[in-house]
Amino acid sequence: MGGPASPPTPTVDGEGTVGRWRWCVRIVATCGLVWWICLLATPSLALKLWWGGLVPLMPGMFLINPRVWRNVCPVAALEVWSGERVGRTLGGASAIRAGGVGTVLFVLIVSGRAPLFDHSGLALALVVALATSVAGVRGRTHAVRAGFCNSICPLGAVERFYGQRALVAVAPAHCPSCTVCTLRGCPDVAGDKAMRQLVGGPGGRVGWLLRPQGAFAGAMPGLILGYAFGGPEATWAAGLTAVTAGCVGSWLTVLAISLVVPEARGRVPPVTAAVSAVLFYQTVGSTSVGVWGLPALSWGVRWLGTVLALVWAVHLRSRFPGAPGRRSAGRSRTRSLPVLVTQPG
Repeated sequence: MGGPASPPTPTVDGEGTVGRWRWCVRIVATCGLVWWICLLATPSLALKLWWGGLVPLMPGMFLINPRVWRNVCPVAALEVWSGERVGRTLGGASAIRAGGVGTVLFVLIVSGRAPLFDHSGLALALVVALATSVAGVRGRTHAVRAGFCNSICPLGAVERFYGQRALVAVAPAHCPSCTVCTLRGCPDVAGDKAMRQLVGGPGGRVGWLLRPQGAFAGAMPGLILGYAFGGPEATWAAGLTAVTAGCVGSWLTVLAISLVVPEARGRVPPVTAAVSAVLFYQTVGSTSVGVWGLPALSWGVRWLGTVLALVWAVHLRSRFPGAPGRRSAGRSRTRSLPVLVTQPG
């Protein structure tokens, strides 16, 4: 299944630019450490900053380009810095299985937000510490990003989901030269083809929905609605039930659509991604920033996020086979940003 070629990866344009990007990583890591300490010392403020600040911004950041987050994520930097550029690689089948683990972890975290993580700074701090530790340990045994970011990270499926067509081209920070640490589905190397690499293969019109990344694409709209309907006071069992019911209902709907839509593997995931982003900002995203008590802020997040999702969907139309105005390879109008090359120290 063809599509426009990804924009060429930019090259480093001087030590000054590299230094500025390197400082971005250090600033984010420092802020992250201070925030983690605040989770233990002043949890109410830290939780507001997380759920009412960063989380509503994340989908918008992914719509612009998931590499923005991947480039500055402190956990990703630790994984890369903790090991060498050689080590165990992630094969195609292993990438699919590991992506399934990350997807399950993502669903468990979402279902546990209302009953636990919304209110317990200690619980959220432990989850962050565990993820950081696992990334550091697996970084010692795996090549570059094969141990965590490209495998079991709970955000991996989301990054590939919205990396189907980024609004802005951003070069990978930690991989100025590719060591092929991940054979399939690496958002840094494969870019907008990462998701398709993990849902491809035999299986007819619906086979892609049976693979973890495809199942995630089909279930994501229902996951958001399930969380929203579960409510902020839901117990973990009730939250998990609501999220599971939403995922199953959404997946079955996408299954039915895939039976009648030609080339569903290429056409349906972009639609479910756009729908998921709109649903998020119309429900969870706008209510999350309500913790600040500013109705205008909630209104702004709701509609700015929705507009961004619609712009992303329009930008993605050139991905569909036969779409009007489809551009030829190498003529992408996305803008490239400087590569961020991070080194230890």
